[in-house]
Amino acid sequence: MTRVALYARYSSDRQNERSISDQLNLLIQHAAAKGWAVVATYTDAAISGSAMANRPGLLSALAAAERGEFDLLLAEDEDRLARNLEHLAHVANRLADVGAGIATLSTDRVQDMHVAFKGLIAQDFIRNLSLKTKRGMASNAEKGLATGSRLYGYRSQPGGLVEIVPEQAEVIRRIFAMYVHDRMSSREIAERLNQDRIP
Repeated sequence: MTRVALYARYSSDRQNERSISDQLNLLIQHAAAKGWAVVATYTDAAISGSAMANRPGLLSALAAAERGEFDLLLAEDEDRLARNLEHLAHVANRLADVGAGIATLSTDRVQDMHVAFKGLIAQDFIRNLSLKTKRGMASNAEKGLATGSRLYGYRSQPGGLVEIVPEQAEVIRRIFAMYVHDRMSSREIAERLNQDRIP
């Protein structure tokens, strides 16, 4: 019987813990339908697929594979394992070196060509997403709209506009003066603001 380890990941605050449980439920159903034995589960919550070093769940899965604990690492899709070709190939090669492999909901055993193809697609997706995000932020900035989360000194208005909060703007001017004119460090400025009980 094929032994599988399940791997689930979500990457940001736009997803949530339910994403992991939803993925795991799909993986458990898939393994049962294939007659595979689930022997372990690994997860990484709120961690980008672009960062290999900060993925304790995936790193633990790779270490378990090296100990011969499972035959296939089952993920919803390859992009749950990695968001670029280099990292996906690294995962696939480490598994292959110990006789294990990758399986997804759509592929029982991912082959090298599939790794290359899916890795390039995921890498291209991230690159395009980054460019679109930067373009959108630049466009919003040109229109005087918010480009991210609310900053101290501003309040959000309908339609994405921002408005200066006069009391907070005064604090910002004071911080600027302490930094530029008084040559205070950021630590000294923070201490002064805390002494004056300024939030």
